[in-house]
Amino acid sequence: MNSKNNLPIVLYRYDQQASCDEFVSSFQDDFELLLCVTDAVAEAHLNKKGRNISAVVVDQGSAPSSLFELTKKLSPLSLRMFLHQDIGLDAVMLLLEQGAINKCFAIPYDSNVVRSEVYASHIGVSHKPQIVSPEEVEVRTYHALIVDDETSATKYLKKQLKDLNCTCEILVADNAVGALALAKQYQLSLALVLTDQRMPGMLGNQLLSQIRNHNPDVIRVLTSAYEEVDVALNAVNEGQIFRYIRKPWDAKEICACIDSALTAYRANVSQRYERYSRVSTRFQELISNRKTALEKILSTTVYAYSGQKTLDDFFNYLESIDTLSPTTATLRASEETNLESELVHEFSHTVLSRLSKIPGSSEFTVTSMQRFYEALPGYLSGESEVCFLEERLTGEQGIMPIVAMEIINLLKHILESSNQRANILTLEYLNGCVLIKTKVNHEIPIFKHILSAHTRVTQQLLDQQCSMLVLLLVCRRQGGDVVFKGGKQTFSMTLSLPDFQESKIVSVDN
Repeated sequence: MNSKNNLPIVLYRYDQQASCDEFVSSFQDDFELLLCVTDAVAEAHLNKKGRNISAVVVDQGSAPSSLFELTKKLSPLSLRMFLHQDIGLDAVMLLLEQGAINKCFAIPYDSNVVRSEVYASHIGVSHKPQIVSPEEVEVRTYHALIVDDETSATKYLKKQLKDLNCTCEILVADNAVGALALAKQYQLSLALVLTDQRMPGMLGNQLLSQIRNHNPDVIRVLTSAYEEVDVALNAVNEGQIFRYIRKPWDAKEICACIDSALTAYRANVSQRYERYSRVSTRFQELISNRKTALEKILSTTVYAYSGQKTLDDFFNYLESIDTLSPTTATLRASEETNLESELVHEFSHTVLSRLSKIPGSSEFTVTSMQRFYEALPGYLSGESEVCFLEERLTGEQGIMPIVAMEIINLLKHILESSNQRANILTLEYLNGCVLIKTKVNHEIPIFKHILSAHTRVTQQLLDQQCSMLVLLLVCRRQGGDVVFKGGKQTFSMTLSLPDFQESKIVSVDN
């Protein structure tokens, strides 16, 4: 059984003891349960543990809006779930109008679905994406998209909304394909999507789910001329809709809905910006501490090997790479587990272990450098394996230049840990140096590095990152260098070494 300290906290408000017994039986091993038979007990728990509660589940004949309202105030990031029996469309519409619920499931409910939703809330999945661009914060003109295959109706509604001085500029589409294209085009300013349910091709609730996947902040409204409570509930659970409006449309009702939606949308963006700012600030403090810990362990050996500047340069290279952004989940992993100490220890230990296998006096000679350059084209073209290179680099005296093989092995580790092959590299001679470079449009993928956000330490990360640092150290000790240039979850690499035998250089660009 899991430790209760590591489980999501779920507040469960119920009326019937039988319902409570079933809920406890289903979830006692998955959640830390706060069982509440009255609103007063629930309120006490919310006051005490509010922001640590992952979900508030109400299992009653009717949903008390006061409890959900209190949850929004005291535990704003908690999932609000209502378990119901034979709920009517009017009740669903009222709950939506109050902004009371995130999920609404019929009894008997699927315990696997409930469990999945609670865990998604617990790890912060429902709060992504966390990145907020400056353009989003500075938007001054907002758009509302109305989707219906009755083009005359949308055209007339658009005119009415303009006459009512609607707070958003109105966009219209007569099908889901056109709606998705407009949603992408106006991604930064689109505040609301209002769609009819029954359209040819894709249904309205399906369209809202797709839009939510791309932009969770966009407010979603479903309309229908039919009494479809199941459709409304599915839209709540799959697309998390803001309102369900009956047709025929009333322009004043739609205008008021757009006003409310815009307020909600701007609040969502503002909250996301504040949340991301907090996460970003805490993450920068964490990275500063991580760098200090790495420097404390590595600095003496690294400085002695290739100078004081190398470690700083390596960190700067990594920070130029745009990796996956920090989230509340990655922060929690760093702050509440031994991830940080494990990351620092494993990385430092691997780097020092590899350096210890390279004798300090091991340097290129003119002969070994010549053999190294002669063997490289075959390796980079994919014609020669590392074992063949080892034979080529072992001279007549049976002594293999350790530096040469170490450079090849480090390149091999960097490439293989990124699922790349040696033929993405090219060899050329320029201004007295031999350059080994990644080809244009053949950047190396990298989603995380030693100074990015993590939830666990992987062997792939250690292989790639440690090899990058050791390669930089080895090349600088030989009078060369390595430059890693960051991109969006990629990097390019240029390794330079001095040339002693210009006539032996072979240009390879396959």
